[in-house]
Amino acid sequence: MGLIMKMNSKTFMKKFLREYNPDDFQFLLISENITTSGEHKNVMSIKALIPPINIASIYVNEGMTKEYKKKYLEFLKKDNIKALVTIIVNAAVIHNNNIVLLCSKSEDEFGYLDMLCEFIEAEYKMKTYSFNKFDKDPERALQIDNK
Repeated sequence: MGLIMKMNSKTFMKKFLREYNPDDFQFLLISENITTSGEHKNVMSIKALIPPINIASIYVNEGMTKEYKKKYLEFLKKDNIKALVTIIVNAAVIHNNNIVLLCSKSEDEFGYLDMLCEFIEAEYKMKTYSFNKFDKDPERALQIDNK
C-alpha cells in the first residue's frame, strides 16, 4: 500500500528534494500558485480541491474558525469532490502509489491540506502524513497497512 503525505512548496524544495527521489512519488498540486508543464508524468494539478471563494473568504475574514472548517469539510463531501478524493485514496491503497499533496507556502496558511487529510483519515480510515511525520521514519510510513 502507498501513502498520502502533505507538504508546502517550501518544505518540498528545502527538505524533500534533498532527501528523497521524486520519481518514487506522485505529486498532486492542489494549488493556484504552482503549475505544471506536463513534462513530468508523476505530477498532476487538481485545483478542484482548493476551497472555493465563498469558503476561502470565511478564512480571509475570520481566520481558522469552526465555520470555515465545517464549510470546507461539507464541500469535500459533495459527490463530485468526494469522487476525486476517492481516486486519490485508491491510487495509494489499490495502486500502491506514494501520493504527495502539494500547495504553496502562502496557500498552506489556509489549512486546506490539513483538513483534506483529516477528511481522508475520517472517511477512509487511512493514515496520512505531514512531511515531518513521514521523515521521522520513512521506512515505516512506506510499509504501513492502515491505522
